[in-house]
Amino acid sequence: MSITISGIEDYDVVIIGAGIVGASSALWIQPLGQSVLLVDHQPPGSGASFGNACTIATYGCIPINSPAIFRRLPGLVFSKDSPLRIDWWHALTHLPWQMGFLRNCMPRRVEQICSHLGHLLALTDAGLDPLIERCNATGLVADRRGCIYIFTSERGFEQARPDSETRRHYGADFIELSAD
Repeated sequence: MSITISGIEDYDVVIIGAGIVGASSALWIQPLGQSVLLVDHQPPGSGASFGNACTIATYGCIPINSPAIFRRLPGLVFSKDSPLRIDWWHALTHLPWQMGFLRNCMPRRVEQICSHLGHLLALTDAGLDPLIERCNATGLVADRRGCIYIFTSERGFEQARPDSETRRHYGADFIELSAD
């Protein structure tokens, strides 16, 4: 597939993708005196914030991939009450992706992923806040107080402790409250 963009030579920088990464990149480049063209097959911003409830989750360094998946997988696949639904044809035709996902569930890889995400997320506010201010959009940021995790049992709370400590290690600031 080829696309022709007339007037592209009039721009210093062309960014493919007008989601949060593309738009943020453009906003950081413009003050350097560069003219920027955003190219996307969808309207600008339409791909941004899809599926994340518009949350800027600076505490989100824990990947879905987890060593626990190996224990949970049989129940997820075969239990009639499982939240997981599998299209077996799709699964069989995408085995390389699935094998990569499972490789990323190994403890060493999960640690690496947490580390990389944690270091990136630590820069979120410093990278995003000036852009929000520059766009006079501070009124669109509704709440910066984070999220709350509620555990229905002491056991669930204790099982989540490693993830909580990982979040804390990578800069998530939080407090633990008792039922009292």
